[in-house]
Amino acid sequence: MNSILPRLALLLILVIGLANLPVTVHAGSSSDLTVDSIWLEDASQIGQPISQVSPGQSFNIIATIKNIGQETASGYYLDVYYDSDYGRGGPDNIAPGEVQTWYVGPLTAQAGTHTTKWVVDPDNQIVELNETNNEKDYTFTIGAQTTTTTSTSSSTTILTTQTTQTSTTATSTSTSTTTTTSSTSTTSSPPTVSITLTANPSGSIVVDGATYTSQQTFTWIPGSSHTITADSPVPGGSGTEYVWVSWADGGDQSRTVTTPSSPTTYTANYQTQYQVTYSQTGCSLTVSMPATEWVNAGGSAVGVFPSTIISGDGKAQCLLQNASPPGPINAPTALTATYKTLYSPVVTVPADITVNATGPNGAVVTYTASASDLVDGPLAPTCTPSSGSTFALGSTTVSCSVTDKAGNTASASFKVTVVDRTPPKLQLPADITAPATSSKGAVVKFSASATDLVDGSVTVTCTPASGSTFPFGTTTVSCSAKDKAGNSASGSFKVTVPMVTVTLLASNGSGRSGAVVQYYSGSWKAFGTTGSDGTAKMGLTSGTYNFQISWAGATQQKSQNVGTNPNVVFQTTLVTVKLVSSTNVQLSGSAQYYAGGWKKFGGGTTTTTMELLPLTYTFQVSYAGASQQISQNTATNPNVIFRTVQVHSDSGKCTSYYAGGWKTFTQDMQLLPGTYTFRFSDKTRDTSYTLVVGVVKHIH
Repeated sequence: MNSILPRLALLLILVIGLANLPVTVHAGSSSDLTVDSIWLEDASQIGQPISQVSPGQSFNIIATIKNIGQETASGYYLDVYYDSDYGRGGPDNIAPGEVQTWYVGPLTAQAGTHTTKWVVDPDNQIVELNETNNEKDYTFTIGAQTTTTTSTSSSTTILTTQTTQTSTTATSTSTSTTTTTSSTSTTSSPPTVSITLTANPSGSIVVDGATYTSQQTFTWIPGSSHTITADSPVPGGSGTEYVWVSWADGGDQSRTVTTPSSPTTYTANYQTQYQVTYSQTGCSLTVSMPATEWVNAGGSAVGVFPSTIISGDGKAQCLLQNASPPGPINAPTALTATYKTLYSPVVTVPADITVNATGPNGAVVTYTASASDLVDGPLAPTCTPSSGSTFALGSTTVSCSVTDKAGNTASASFKVTVVDRTPPKLQLPADITAPATSSKGAVVKFSASATDLVDGSVTVTCTPASGSTFPFGTTTVSCSAKDKAGNSASGSFKVTVPMVTVTLLASNGSGRSGAVVQYYSGSWKAFGTTGSDGTAKMGLTSGTYNFQISWAGATQQKSQNVGTNPNVVFQTTLVTVKLVSSTNVQLSGSAQYYAGGWKKFGGGTTTTTMELLPLTYTFQVSYAGASQQISQNTATNPNVIFRTVQVHSDSGKCTSYYAGGWKTFTQDMQLLPGTYTFRFSDKTRDTSYTLVVGVVKHIH
């Protein structure tokens, strides 16, 4: 923004030297400009700050600029914004610690809320210690009554600055004219008031960052803000200091005050304090004196001289004879004490002893105590209870004392504590295996006890309790006992109610899955089907049962007392079916066995094996169109062998044989034993021959 509205021209005028306030000088060697205060005044009553402006009223906006740095700021500018209007003042100079007052006016008040912003050194041309404190906003509200603002062409609104030494006039641009004013015709000086700061009776006060140790009077502008702080504590000479108590008018130790319109004195009240030190005579031992302290004038010291000082080895002690009174203290004071040194025997006792009880009466404890005297040498102390006594449970104080030949006595004590840290001992049964007494498991009773070194027999709690019904499977019984001292012991054992296990094993001992198991109890009932491990399990009450297993179409039964042996084992036999020629050459034919119906044996040929229950089966082999059956007990002989017969046509004229149909005959072929009809090519009639194993059959 580089212009303002045509209806308002702003002219900046500086007023210098209205108030030379003490300010904080920051570290470094630069200037530091800040907008300190902003307020309003009635344009018709210059120097009278106002807190309320009515619509149509003519008023000025006042601001003060401070240089709180250490160097003069030369050629600084000041930008002022009032609502949407803008003006610039300067350039001007301001020395360290100097305060300059600027104002804008006269302005005609319009109803509503208005904002003015003041920015010193807006272009950052001045090197400052702090570039963040160069601006301040001020917002105020004018009542809602309707007014009309007239053009400022005949009455120019001015933003003015003035010094008491030389006049620096700044210009501000409007849409039609540029106005330059001198300090003599446009100066407006705000009012000032004398403010005094003092300390009672003495002290140190910091005013806007500057420290003063004596009464100071300042000239401030009413309504301006200032920070005052009472230092504390403040040194007041050797052994004397002053501590801040309060401001006479109230308020915190560090506070910000708004300058009143009439002369005012701010008084910081201080309390005088004196230093008190401590010393002693007559004691050759190291004496821990009270710490040096500060005491309010007229008060009393709180430090206390120790009444007795004992040497580290206990062979000497100092007794307090007399001491300076603690007060009243009205000047720096050194308090002293006088001691008398005595030498006495020294009793040496052991540190406190803690032992574990060895029985209900406690424990026997032995210890060593001694005594010595600087004059008499070693002495024998008397201790009660004596070493080797039986100490009861709990804590007992042992007191030892000795008297030297001069009548000086000494004593010492220690504690013997007997505790019960030993838990009871449990007596539990070994793991128990119990047969089932019902379909829910077995009622099992057992005995468990515990004894304690101190308490004797103690109660044992077990879960599940004796006499409970234990389910099938294995249950862990957890038992515990606690003595009167709270020591506890725990243990466990297992109760197993075995389930009946029916297992089907193959001939090589591996489990066979898929076998159907039943048991007989009034009728055949389902027991289960063997799993991948070859077992099926079920809870049964003790007794003898018939078990039946079905595998590969066959069924086998077994009777067993599960109370004495709950593991029922069935095992299959590896059965081999072979077809062997008359010359002991193995032949391949189809193979079956009968188990509730004809079933394929193994892979269906005579070159495979199969696991079967060890029973008697009928086996059938088919070869060259004929079949043969053999009944065999696989439990006694699992190898089922079929043999063929060699057939020789002596005439060489046999062409075919009948086996469910006419089939081609080859010389010396192998056929299963049995009766066959043969056909010849030399017009010999069809002839039947019976083949018998072990003999070559000769036919025509």
